[in-house]
Amino acid sequence: MVAETTLYVLVYVDDIVITGNIYHYRVLLNSEFSLKDIGDLHYSLGIEVTRSYDCLYLCQRKYI
Repeated sequence: MVAETTLYVLVYVDDIVITGNIYHYRVLLNSEFSLKDIGDLHYSLGIEVTRSYDCLYLCQRKYI
């Protein structure tokens, strides 16, 4: 069985949020850019982020 890979890249002006389950890409990007690991993403640019085992939920509750 082949593991499913996921990589999300959010770019806004000079901020980049990278999340996923591919350690290789993090190492590769860190070799080219100065990255800071801030842990699990819960909120960014007005978007609440909740992650379960098989899904990523995005919510803009504050704008409804």
